[in-house]
Amino acid sequence: MNFRLNKHHKILYLSIGLMLISMLAVYSSIGNLAHDKNGGNTFAYFFKHSTILLFGVFIMLGVEKVNIIKYPRLAQIIFVIGIVALIATLFFGLELNDAKRVLPLGFGLTFQASDIAKIGLIMYLSRKLVQVKEQIRSFKKGILPLLIPTLITCALIAPSNLSTALMLFIIAMVMMFFGRAKFIHLLGIAGVGLFLLVIMFTIGKYSPGAIPRLATWEHRIESHLSGEEESEGNYQKLQSQIAIASGWPMGKFFGNSTQRNFLPQSYNDFIYAITIEQTGLLGAIVILILYLAILGQSVKAALQTQSLFGKFLILGIGFSIVFQALINMMVATGLLPVTGQPLPLISMGGTSIWMTCFAIGMVLSIIKHNALNNLNTATDEP
Repeated sequence: MNFRLNKHHKILYLSIGLMLISMLAVYSSIGNLAHDKNGGNTFAYFFKHSTILLFGVFIMLGVEKVNIIKYPRLAQIIFVIGIVALIATLFFGLELNDAKRVLPLGFGLTFQASDIAKIGLIMYLSRKLVQVKEQIRSFKKGILPLLIPTLITCALIAPSNLSTALMLFIIAMVMMFFGRAKFIHLLGIAGVGLFLLVIMFTIGKYSPGAIPRLATWEHRIESHLSGEEESEGNYQKLQSQIAIASGWPMGKFFGNSTQRNFLPQSYNDFIYAITIEQTGLLGAIVILILYLAILGQSVKAALQTQSLFGKFLILGIGFSIVFQALINMMVATGLLPVTGQPLPLISMGGTSIWMTCFAIGMVLSIIKHNALNNLNTATDEP
C-alpha cells in the first residue's frame, strides 16, 4: 500500500492512538483485579489485553481489504447472527449480576451477543435506508421497516442491559434522521418509547418478579437523583469523582492511582476516571479530542463516499462509537447514573474491542475503495 492511500487512514491512526492509551490505562488500573484473581500478577492481564488489542488491529486491516460496498447483503447475515446470539443468550447465557449477558464459548472465554447485535443492526438499517429512500417520508413504507428490527433487537437486549438497549434505540433514531425521516415521525416514536418505558417501570414496581433487573435500574436512577451515598451506584460515582478531583489538574502520572484500590471496574466502566486521576486535565482532553476526531473524520468520509449504503454505515458507526464514549465519560463524571457501558477501544474487554475494530474496519474499507474509485453504483441496490 503506497503513501497516497495511507493518507486516508486517519481513522485508523486515531483508533490506534486510543488503543495505546488503553494499554497504559489498563496496566495501571488492574492491580486489584490481579491481586484478587491472579496472585497479584498484573503482567498476565496486560499481556492478554495487549494481545486482544493487537488482534483488533489485524481485524481492522483485514476487514479493510474487503470491499464492503459490494456485499450489502452481508448486513442481513450479521443482523440475523446477532438476533440468534441474543436469543441464545436468554436461554443459555451465563448469569452475572442477575442478568444473562454473555454466552460461554469454552476454555474460559465468553461472548457478549449485544456487541454483534449492535453492529448488525447498524449495518441492517444502513441497507434498509437505501431500500426505502424513496418512501422514507411515509411512516408505513419508510419508517416501519426500520422500526421493527430496531424494536426486536432492543427488546432482546433490554432484559439484561437496559442502558445498551436505550443507547441502540437512540442510535437507530439518529440513523433514521440521517436518512431524512420526518421529524414528527421520530418525535412520535420517541414519545411512544418513553411511554412504554414508563409502563415497564410501573409493571416492575407492582410485580417485582416480572422483570428481574428492573429493581436495579430503578434504584440506580433514584439514588442518582437523590444523591444517596449508601447505594452501590452512588458509591461508584463518588469514588470516580474522588479519582478525578485528586488528579486535577496535572495528574499523578501512570501507576500512581490510589482510587483504583476502591473503585470497582476501574479497568473497565470507570477507566476514564482513573485515567484522569493519573494524567489530569490533559488526559481528559486528549481522549475526548480523539473521539471527536473520529466523529469528524467519519462525517467527512461519509460526505465523500459515493455509495448511499456506505454513507449511512459510516455515519452510524462513527456516531455509535462516540455516543457510547460520551455516555461512559458522563457516568464517570457523575452526570448520568451507572450504566455499565465500556469506553470504546480503551476499556479492558474482548468482544467489545473486536466488534468495534470490525466496525472501524468497515469504515476503512469504504474509504479505501472510494479513494480507489472502485465503487460500482449497482452495489447500492439491496
